[in-house]
Amino acid sequence: QQFVEGVRMEEIVEGCTGALHILARDVHNRIVIRGLNTIPLFVQLLYSPIENIQRVAAGVLCELAQDKEAAEAIEAEGATAPLTELLHSRNEGVATYAAAVLFCMSEDKPQDYKKRLSAELTSSLFRTEPMAWNETGDLGLDIGAQGEPLGYRQEDPSYRSFHSGGYGGDSMGMEPMMDHDLGGGHHPGQDYPPVEGLPDLGHAQELIEGLPPGDSNQLAWFDTDL
Repeated sequence: QQFVEGVRMEEIVEGCTGALHILARDVHNRIVIRGLNTIPLFVQLLYSPIENIQRVAAGVLCELAQDKEAAEAIEAEGATAPLTELLHSRNEGVATYAAAVLFCMSEDKPQDYKKRLSAELTSSLFRTEPMAWNETGDLGLDIGAQGEPLGYRQEDPSYRSFHSGGYGGDSMGMEPMMDHDLGGGHHPGQDYPPVEGLPDLGHAQELIEGLPPGDSNQLAWFDTDL
């Protein structure tokens, strides 16, 4: 394992990405973050075997995807495959962030694509809920409808309500997901020792390059309308 000033590199990546996630809640910060060509890096972090890194990477992409240009850039980087895999994560935060990004990426897609995506999100996010399926094969989630995307409701404790105001909105309403630890076991930076000055993080790319590629073969249905 790589250490910088006694801190594991994975924890540095998690802490920095988590900080960017929080900063990205502000529209002006999102513009700056996107302008630094960080989206390819965040997409690569989705392939990390470390759940906490998956969570913060999907979280920052969730915030960035509120802007149409960023959502298109995320899709262009091939994020559909890893995000769809993360829908099946046992970590509620990871799965919900992934669903939010996919929802934003579907804004300008044909209705048939949205319907299939709705069914995929339904089967993934609600797989543990004893809810009845309707005759259409999903839970009636209308991805193209106005209001709450993906059928999330505030009164349902197992769901996360992220408000949709279209692209350019101020917030997806994801604050509760950062206010509570969603399966990570700790908050980024909680147990980190103080560091005097900033270390040289030039070798951080080695961590990214070592991440395994995703398997997109099982996601062929996504390609039909792209």
